[in-house]
Amino acid sequence: MRFMISVVDNATVKIAEHDYEAAIGKGLLIYVGVGKMDVDEYEGKIQKFVEKIATLKCFHVDGKINASIADVSGSILLISNFTLYGKTDNGQKIDFSQSADYESAEKIYNVLIEALRQKGLIVETGIFGAYMEVSSVNAGPLNFVI
Repeated sequence: MRFMISVVDNATVKIAEHDYEAAIGKGLLIYVGVGKMDVDEYEGKIQKFVEKIATLKCFHVDGKINASIADVSGSILLISNFTLYGKTDNGQKIDFSQSADYESAEKIYNVLIEALRQKGLIVETGIFGAYMEVSSVNAGPLNFVI
């Protein structure tokens, strides 16, 4: 799995075709991509990621990056994003062949959501596979890839 993470002051996702909107205040905007190699062994990867996100010191407090999401009472906006496995090595067309198949990726995405919530984190989401309009106000900016 690949995660692209931004520390945000706020973030929203809108999905017009489903008349859906979700938003968070201070927290993390996390894009998650599921690769073919994740399909058979995802439980351990999910638990490792959840532990990291719950304790990662990535928020500014008193001029230093020294606070976790719990320390700032933050939330997560989790967005599925198969394009994180896109490759641009050959030509101008993006190759998505390393992304997991739709059904497997959706299952793993839903397991991840539940694992984050079971850890006590507040999680908002988009809709898997939908065309989404995501906006955010980055803080810092602090961005990282796991």
